[in-house]
Amino acid sequence: MKVFRILIVLLLCTLAIPALGMALLTAGAPTTPFELPTYVVETGSLEQAISTLGRVEANRSASLTFAISGTVESVAVKVGDTVQVGQVLMALDAISQEAAVQQAEVAVQQAETSLQDLRLTPRPEQIENAQAAVASAQGGYSSVANATRPEDIAAAEERYNQALQRVQDLQRGRVTMPGELATQQYSLQEAQIGQATFDAEIARLRLEALRRGNPEGLWEAGANVQLAQLQYEQLLAGPAPIQFANAEIALQRAQSRLLDAQTALSRTRLTSPISGVITRVDAVVGQVATPDRVVVEIADLSMLWLTANVDELDVDSLYAGLPADIRLDALPGESFTAQVGTIALVSTVRSNGVITYPTRFQITTADERIRPGMTAEVRILLAQRENVLVVPSAFIRAENGQTFVTLQLPNGSLQDIAVGVGLQSRDAVEIINGLRQGDVLVLNTGEITS
Repeated sequence: MKVFRILIVLLLCTLAIPALGMALLTAGAPTTPFELPTYVVETGSLEQAISTLGRVEANRSASLTFAISGTVESVAVKVGDTVQVGQVLMALDAISQEAAVQQAEVAVQQAETSLQDLRLTPRPEQIENAQAAVASAQGGYSSVANATRPEDIAAAEERYNQALQRVQDLQRGRVTMPGELATQQYSLQEAQIGQATFDAEIARLRLEALRRGNPEGLWEAGANVQLAQLQYEQLLAGPAPIQFANAEIALQRAQSRLLDAQTALSRTRLTSPISGVITRVDAVVGQVATPDRVVVEIADLSMLWLTANVDELDVDSLYAGLPADIRLDALPGESFTAQVGTIALVSTVRSNGVITYPTRFQITTADERIRPGMTAEVRILLAQRENVLVVPSAFIRAENGQTFVTLQLPNGSLQDIAVGVGLQSRDAVEIINGLRQGDVLVLNTGEITS
């Protein structure tokens, strides 16, 4: 809302109503059949100022919530405490998040070690170990290849033939046994034949195994030789480019997982985004905090501002640094200095249709009694004149690009005269030429003719 406050201090300035005896004027002069307000021109002081209402605000403020839900583990501040940017104000239980960070750190270390190992040239002991592995694999292959000797096969054949001969002898003995022997003797002979037959079969299987050799073991031993030889050659040639690429990708993934874990951990701590004073704490240890609940509020009181809406007709008169005075409702009778800080580029429309621009005034008076939220009136002095001719705006008329007043001549007749104007406001105008102190003006409502 725009309010013009015009302080007109006039020396001997009065607004009078002429007496009812003006019907009789000098001879030949026109008369007015009704009474008109008059004004006697005098010198005075004129001020043009803008006045509007606003509210005191902190330099900055912050309402803080946790990014995740959790149980409050610690509260490190209370109302009235001064805090700095980055200071931890409150924390949630973070056992699982801390464990995740530790695991991610170990994974990064392992990935870094693997990549560093690839970049190192092989040490002499590594080469010796690789050569020894090749020799060991070759020895294993020779052992398997030479495991079956001719003399072993001949011995197995001898044992098999002896087993067969044993079976044949027992069978002939059973045929020639007399019929008058006891049943137990016959049963014993049959058992001996069965055992001898089983031993002969075992001897046969062993002979066949020796004749076939060990093809599976020989193939495995050969593969071990090739693998050991390949590893030895790779050690001498160094890692392949794909190995470096895979190791670097593994490291990047480990670092990304560590960053995610650290971010999750940081969300369990509430830190101050600004330096200021704690104005609200709404949580205690053991409570559950959620993202939709404000638990801490901070205000930066290093500088205070008054935010007010300035009418669109006055906004062009303002500029940064323009002095202003404020009067607080909470501190009546006192005035505090301020200056224009910032003027909004975008307007706001009030419910009554008035267009205004939010403007911030920096309060330059340091006083601990001034607090955010207080209401105040701000007054901006735009211009001031001393000892000038001042006429109320109601007595001024503009016609065809000129400014006129109706002057009452000494003989009582009326005359329209052109005047030059200076400082103007809604209620008064500075006259710079055309009038003199003591001239009497008549309020011309359009119902009279000069």
